[in-house]
Amino acid sequence: MKKNIIIDFDSTFITGESLDWLAEIANPSVASQLRKITKQGMDGSISYRDSLTSRLRLFSPTKDHIDQLITKIQSSITQSIIQNQNWITQHRDTIFIISGGFVDYMREPLESFGILPDHIYGNRFIFDDDCVVGFDTYNPLSQSGGKAKVVKNLHLAGEIIVVGDGITDYEIVSKGAANIFIAFTENVSRQPVVDVSQQEACSFNEVISFYES
Repeated sequence: MKKNIIIDFDSTFITGESLDWLAEIANPSVASQLRKITKQGMDGSISYRDSLTSRLRLFSPTKDHIDQLITKIQSSITQSIIQNQNWITQHRDTIFIISGGFVDYMREPLESFGILPDHIYGNRFIFDDDCVVGFDTYNPLSQSGGKAKVVKNLHLAGEIIVVGDGITDYEIVSKGAANIFIAFTENVSRQPVVDVSQQEACSFNEVISFYES
């Protein structure tokens, strides 16, 4: 049976939370407060839409800040992902990145790594000149349960394996859009997420072993 892998971006494909990093670049004074909101969204304490809205109210990034973030992301790919780049490239037709992060800074690092451009799904900033003034609220990934909607719309054939660190990744399976949820804990372990997973992976090597079993 064909197998597809849905991989989260923040704290899974990369070592941390990209929006938190963007805040540290744009307005370091709010970084601590923003990280608390991120954690609440990741463990399911608040909805993803509320988390996203609350975080973006705290700072006003510009395109220059985003360019700085892209540089940081390119040097912050998760170690076991880097070690298995050849495997990922070989299987890239069945690998999708689906994230609540923003394609404005995700696309360049992911494409340079070998991820197919049309396999990258994320939120989108709204700009006024060079300044971010909001995000596309019609994008399903800005909404609760949005990842499941995106996966369902892909109409993928075969088994669908979801790899991520957050409760929004688990929701893809709980809402019937995928078969298996693997809690990825190489970068961060969130107990409420591990508790609902069918499998825990401390590195991408374990994901590959599960995929090939």
